[in-house]
Amino acid sequence: MRLINIAPNVLRELGANVIAIGCEPNRCKHQCRSGGYRRSRAPARVLAEKADLGIAFDGDGDRVIMVDHEGNKVDGDQIMYIIAREGLRQGQLRGGAVGTLMSNMGLELALKQLGIPFARAKVGDRYVLEKMQEKGWRIGAENSGHVILLDKTTTGDGIVAGLQVLAGDGT
Repeated sequence: MRLINIAPNVLRELGANVIAIGCEPNRCKHQCRSGGYRRSRAPARVLAEKADLGIAFDGDGDRVIMVDHEGNKVDGDQIMYIIAREGLRQGQLRGGAVGTLMSNMGLELALKQLGIPFARAKVGDRYVLEKMQEKGWRIGAENSGHVILLDKTTTGDGIVAGLQVLAGDGT
């Protein structure tokens, strides 16, 4: 099975009505049009289809950006916040959350309000992972959508991160 088919198939298996866009195979490798998933057609398509949400992955699926029902982008910082908040609510969050020097200050303040410690690493998923391991924490992310959930996998996985957001109660 091709990577481009995995996310739509997983979501369909879980009962979602999926309208897949940009999933056609091409010769473009991971770095071709780097960052294109962030400038995707998802916001306009979510609005046009009156969809509940949109999920956009980069070329190799290790990053995810989501779009809410109003067409607003939900970046990696926001995704990490949602997952951390839900983990705390369920009593499953171990430690805090790691962002980067580029993480939004609002993320840090929002986590602090919940009593979730926050640490910053240099930009780059390897530095986020190093800081997570140093602190013994299980969640880290870059605002670009690279979310690492060590309770689930050892590297960034956009599908896993997206599913974690969907597993929450939506508040």
